[in-house]
Amino acid sequence: VFLDLTVADLRASYSTRCRTAIRKALNHEIETVWPEQTATSAPFGSYYRDGMKAISAHDFYFFNDAYFEALQALPDAELLICHRHGEWLSAGLFLTSGRMMEYHLSATTTEGRHCGATNLLIDAAAHRAQARGCTSLYLGGGTDAHIDNPLLFFKQSFSKLKRPFRIGFTTFWPDHYQALKRDYMQRADFNSRYLFYRN
Repeated sequence: VFLDLTVADLRASYSTRCRTAIRKALNHEIETVWPEQTATSAPFGSYYRDGMKAISAHDFYFFNDAYFEALQALPDAELLICHRHGEWLSAGLFLTSGRMMEYHLSATTTEGRHCGATNLLIDAAAHRAQARGCTSLYLGGGTDAHIDNPLLFFKQSFSKLKRPFRIGFTTFWPDHYQALKRDYMQRADFNSRYLFYRN
């Protein structure tokens, strides 16, 4: 799922239930902040893993501290926090490359879900990306290939625009993979959005 950021009124392009959730978050006095420092490794890593435990997520969605430290080193990785009086209700990592921003990882507390904090999180990211001149915000898909997947259903409340995608889970030739990774990272046109985190 991806958002078209070239439209004049982003919120008008969302579904009614999505706009309602954003209004609910604002009525609950939830605020958004982009910290000046990426600050991903310690606070977000712990927050994210706690969020994954709370929803009994698959092991695939757990990332260790080394992963978040590597993210912190990326120049285009940014943390967005939705909070109320300093308490985190939702937080997400976003990556930007060229004219596209990507919704990478997020977690939301139970209270945050009741207040529509995740909707506000994505809306704030979309407006930031639009202000920068990005033309799309990539949200990704669901947790499986079923068309009724709850995560996919949530993301489609922002947009009905979709593109096909595939996810690889296995490195079949580790030595070749490491060589490709090393060679690619030395290229002059290396794109920092390639994370190589499954190796």
